[in-house]
Amino acid sequence: MVENIAHPKVQEFFERQTPEARALLGFLRQEVLKSCPGLREEYKWGVPYYRAKKSLAYLNVRKGVVEVGFTQGHRLADPEHWLQGTELKLVRHLRYNPNTDIDPAPLRALLAQAAELAQG
Repeated sequence: MVENIAHPKVQEFFERQTPEARALLGFLRQEVLKSCPGLREEYKWGVPYYRAKKSLAYLNVRKGVVEVGFTQGHRLADPEHWLQGTELKLVRHLRYNPNTDIDPAPLRALLAQAAELAQG
């Protein structure tokens, strides 16, 4: 169970996922929320969406893969080429298999950059 979700549609989104995806989404959600003081959790375009003064990120599950999408991903420095979605105009994302362990370092590094952009 993912804790402290105020928005009912966000709660429903989490409840619809497999237990493995829900566990990973819960971890990713906490990382996103910790990354930026004053972040608001909303429900937009059918997914949990996070913003401060500007948009920061969203969480999604597609074909069994969990995504953290960065709404200003085209502006993030990514020398290690962690981000996917370079064919998209603005958004970039990290994709995770919910059945494998993840290294949180790339996520945290990208969230730190995205948080600066979202607060501006």
